[in-house]
Amino acid sequence: MRTQVSLKVGTREYLLTNWAKIKGISREALYFRIKSGWTPEQVIGEEPRPKREAKPRSAVKNPQGPRPRENKLVDHLRLRAKLKAVVITDDEATGQAAKEIRTLAGLSQEDAVKSLGWSLAKMSEMERGRTKWKQRDIDHFNLVSKGWVKNENACT
Repeated sequence: MRTQVSLKVGTREYLLTNWAKIKGISREALYFRIKSGWTPEQVIGEEPRPKREAKPRSAVKNPQGPRPRENKLVDHLRLRAKLKAVVITDDEATGQAAKEIRTLAGLSQEDAVKSLGWSLAKMSEMERGRTKWKQRDIDHFNLVSKGWVKNENACT
């Protein structure tokens, strides 16, 4: 047997089904809002919804923060003169280092993806740090990018 829930806002009192039709919000959403402890005005959208404390994603996954790891993209002897080994704490920094290696080698993204065998979209997303750098991607990039610099003085 289904129970009918009514909600009173000010002087108006309707069943949830009727509030859903009036406000254009699903009955399930209204019911969930009531169960979550929202005020009647917040439930039907006449007041802003309650704010909850936002936590950074890294704090949710690992309370101590991201684990530093050495950036293995800059282990070329030829490129070390221009690039320092950086401690990587996120994928964005890895992407920045990859972009710097590519530009120091004088390659566009299009040229780089031809030799890497990646799509242009993947390269773009990885350089921006929007896609996770997996260890196999780092190893592959490292191996292929060594061939980008032909002589010892290319980046000095």
